[in-house]
Amino acid sequence: MSSAIAPPTPQPLRPGLMNSASTHSAAKVLEELLHRDYVTHHCFFNDRGFHNHLPHHLVAAYDMGASPALMRLIYEDSAPILLPIDRQGEDITEKNWTARLGEPKAYGSYLAFFVEEIKGKGIEETMRKYVMAPEANGNGSLMLARFLGGALHPFLQVGFGAEFGQDYMVAAGLAMAAVTSSETSGFVLDKPSGLPEISTTAKGVTLLDLLREVYDSDILKPILPYEPDAFLSTRFKKFTANPDRGTELARIYAKWSIDTSLTGAAAEQEFANKAEECLWQATLLLAATGRPNHAPAPRLLPYACPYLGAVYPKPPSNHPGPGYARSSALFVLLRGRPRINIPLLMSYTEFPRPPAHGPPGGNDSLGGPNSIGETNPWLAIVQNAIHHKDAHVLKVVRTLYYCAVKYGGKVAGSAIGAHDKKGEETHVGTGIMDGTIFVRAAGVVSDMMGWIAYGEKEREWDRSALGWDAAWEEKANL
Repeated sequence: MSSAIAPPTPQPLRPGLMNSASTHSAAKVLEELLHRDYVTHHCFFNDRGFHNHLPHHLVAAYDMGASPALMRLIYEDSAPILLPIDRQGEDITEKNWTARLGEPKAYGSYLAFFVEEIKGKGIEETMRKYVMAPEANGNGSLMLARFLGGALHPFLQVGFGAEFGQDYMVAAGLAMAAVTSSETSGFVLDKPSGLPEISTTAKGVTLLDLLREVYDSDILKPILPYEPDAFLSTRFKKFTANPDRGTELARIYAKWSIDTSLTGAAAEQEFANKAEECLWQATLLLAATGRPNHAPAPRLLPYACPYLGAVYPKPPSNHPGPGYARSSALFVLLRGRPRINIPLLMSYTEFPRPPAHGPPGGNDSLGGPNSIGETNPWLAIVQNAIHHKDAHVLKVVRTLYYCAVKYGGKVAGSAIGAHDKKGEETHVGTGIMDGTIFVRAAGVVSDMMGWIAYGEKEREWDRSALGWDAAWEEKANL
């Protein structure tokens, strides 16, 4: 068995969703660096399962207009901590592919296997066979749970690969899923099939409706006492000690699904609507979970807006979207069920700006960069994000920018799920919420993580469990 991973078959680089003035030279450097990472680095960079974010960082930076030199700096900054692939044990074949699931040392073997499967079957058929099919989830295989596990990183990797037209990145995402634990996401999926049970009668139910049910459920209330230093894995074990919580979460989210029986324009619209729901909810969970009159405020739930659903392959039967919705809700619960406060988010400025960095504008200038409302806030926000070392900052800003482009013109109360079937707000403030939430959220991210391109120090994500009252008392006393 060769320990080397074969170089990928060259494929034209597909433009990303933003395609922000990327150049030919930048595209060539991106291809070079992505290929080098693919043949060199393991998907985890330590034995605790922390993920290699380098490919995500590179494609997000490229899509937002990063120069070739900046992309090389990103690679040089991240590569020293990464681990080699190091193929060990028997090769993976179509006959034995379930034998080494959850085994990190099998990553290289799974990578080589999925590269060949995609070559022969294409992305959609490979996804169907090895992620969505009952045979890929029964008997403890639980591939959908693995795909949605690892804090959604396999899901992200496959999405980026599909977006930029690079099959080997999709293969890397599937290999990452294969060596990921099924524990967390498997808790909220149906067993023994490992696939989500979907209600056939619930129609027109939105994610914001279901988030309201999560907040109102006595079964899903946060576990006391609050433990400030507990790892997420510890919180998961305590949360899942009562199986009623998984049953309740599955009951709630069985009402939300993607109708894969539709075809043509109706199917495209269905898919677009579901992706839109995910993006609005993700933005609220990221930036609207602060508490007014509490120090420090605002605080962010490190949620990272992971769902750019329009780029995912759409199998003719089933889709990972419903499983994603359940996994996302689980992470909210593990953070203590923080409540969204939409009026607080709408109180943040619609015109965020960095610290003063130049003259207010000359006599011949129409407006000035330091004058509120007289410049495009996204110019500084994007410039700042592409220079952050933390890939999550750039990925969040990229997604929020994408949302602003697609949904920024939405008027107050027009978001999908803003009102329930009775015409009432699903959450306080959904009636006043409009398409400016995305730039407001991006401004908060920039403020909290640092305007590092304009002289501020880089700061870290707040990873506390801000759903618990005691977490706010603890922070206020620091």
